[in-house]
Amino acid sequence: MQTLNPQQLIKVWALGTTQSPIDRALTLLSLALPNSTYDELARLSIGERNSHLSAIREHYFGSTMVCLADCTICKEPLEFTLDTALFNKRSNEVDIESLKPVVLEDYYFRFRILNSVDLKQAALRAEVQPAQRILLQRCIVAISYQDTACSIEEVPETVLQQFADYMQQIDPLAQIIIQMNCPACSNKAALTFDIAAFLWEELNAKAKQILNEVHELAYAYGWSEDSILAMSTAHRQFYLTRLMQ
Repeated sequence: MQTLNPQQLIKVWALGTTQSPIDRALTLLSLALPNSTYDELARLSIGERNSHLSAIREHYFGSTMVCLADCTICKEPLEFTLDTALFNKRSNEVDIESLKPVVLEDYYFRFRILNSVDLKQAALRAEVQPAQRILLQRCIVAISYQDTACSIEEVPETVLQQFADYMQQIDPLAQIIIQMNCPACSNKAALTFDIAAFLWEELNAKAKQILNEVHELAYAYGWSEDSILAMSTAHRQFYLTRLMQ
């Protein structure tokens, strides 16, 4: 993975600010796979996408991730630490071509792995349950019950939940769930960790920090943005320190 210089970081940031969270994740993903087309990136399984995003995070910001969340009951701020190794310990190599159908309570499912294209379609729904239904409909290729074809509407919800759980097992990095105990109210919460959103927040903060440095140096010395961004970090910091003396 190449070093991300300030000019590239600002370019990625500027593009990401105009995008939806899903498209933004693909923009970040292009840092790891610069030779892949947008369509190729969008067709990667969600788990594979997240694995690459974790590698990007480790490469540019390190392996330790300090995370903040609110308790789902009392809203107490919670802080926990994750390591990018979490994404390496789980299998994320999904052989899409060799996926075998699964049988659950006599329902026979042919399916495929979800990708970013599917997430974009689900994101069009404002409510969680309709969005989840869209994902199920898109990943299920065909269903039969005792050798008779049937629709998703004919499958009991309990069986569909079993199928959703099975999909999580197939692509475990697609959704990372962190179990937390709230010290204030003892609530046991299951929190979803979104590596794409986490990485974007860090890149967003870094880009704004650099742009603030550009503003200060341009205002003080009259230099252009390009010339300031071309400086090394140490070079910029030297001049910023001089301005404070």
